Amino acid sequence: MIDSNNQSGVPFFWNGGAGFNRPDQVGDPNKGGPVAANPGCAAPAKVHTLENWFNPCAFVEAPTFVLNPGTPQQTTVGELGTASRTPVSGPRFVNTDFSAIKNFMLPFREGMSLQFRAEFFNLFNHPQFWLTGDTSQGSMQNINAPSSFGLVNSTVNNPRVVQFALKLKF
Repeated sequence: MIDSNNQSGVPFFWNGGAGFNRPDQVGDPNKGGPVAANPGCAAPAKVHTLENWFNPCAFVEAPTFVLNPGTPQQTTVGELGTASRTPVSGPRFVNTDFSAIKNFMLPFREGMSLQFRAEFFNLFNHPQFWLTGDTSQGSMQNINAPSSFGLVNSTVNNPRVVQFALKLKF
């Protein structure tokens, strides 16, 4: 969770060297409905859906203020955001793998056997959802990118895979 409009003056560098800040957390992102501290935001009624994985109205940009207003030394500075490093969790990653192995003793030679294996990866073909976030900012959830903020917009390419194998031991 980042605020790419970092006005704090503190360069929190992450991956590409971009200076990010954390937003202020003003409500519970795991509850739908309006947030009192962010009344102008159109809050989703339900969360943990593909359109709204969390309530984006629970976050606002960290406040800024002006030092020495009306003078040549006037500067705008910001505060550090109050949100933790990981205030929300993405969709669960559910994956079930299964293997079945059968050994057959062969009569041709002592100790000779044939092993059959059937292996299933992602047995129930459960979709693995992903919040890609702002791809221009390292795929982070950026409050300044409302089109992708809190949106499940991708799946991990992890389809069901079945493989069979035979192994001859001699």
